[in-house]
Amino acid sequence: MCVVTMSNDQIKKRDKEKTCNKIIAVAQDLFLERGFSAVSTKEIAKAADINHSLIHYHFGTKRQLWDIIKAKMFTEATEAAQATKQSLHSREGLLNYIDWRANYIKQHPDFVRLILWSILEFESKSEPGEPPKEVRERILTLIDSVRKAQAAGEIRDDIYPVLVHAMILGATTMWYNWQANWLFDPELNPEQPHITFDEYLAAMKTVLTEGLFPRD
Repeated sequence: MCVVTMSNDQIKKRDKEKTCNKIIAVAQDLFLERGFSAVSTKEIAKAADINHSLIHYHFGTKRQLWDIIKAKMFTEATEAAQATKQSLHSREGLLNYIDWRANYIKQHPDFVRLILWSILEFESKSEPGEPPKEVRERILTLIDSVRKAQAAGEIRDDIYPVLVHAMILGATTMWYNWQANWLFDPELNPEQPHITFDEYLAAMKTVLTEGLFPRD
């Protein structure tokens, strides 16, 4: 039988990581459920079953803890996008990116909550903070891809690239809200009260790529 021994420093490092991960996990659930302003560090400490002082010891302020959680979740989404090597250089690339983005939102509802809470926070702050560096770089890359697709004649060039990207983000993100409040309401949607995600995605791509008005 092998016996693995750990030094005191190794034990402290392990315990620190375990505590930090626990705080982050519990705080993330509470922040995404109720919003940053509605959650106190005392509530986080109670839910995590730790001493309240450990939050300030490891993370400083509640704001710093929230910033770490946002950076982690945005970075995870960015890395997932980079792993698929999505590009908007062409019409096909644009459609593939829309597919990937919509499915990521569908599979990660907590990411939508993060976006919505971040929007509310953005609107309430006089000087909103910058997104994490990795996220900003990914956004800049995607916007540049739109610009190149426009230059190549793949997509129309009379709309600012940043607005093309913003419309894709908005349309893919709002499935989470629409399917919960509108799409399954038979009074609002008597034509098809049980619209599926695939139907929503197909309609969204049609409108984004072909427009809403009938062709001549």
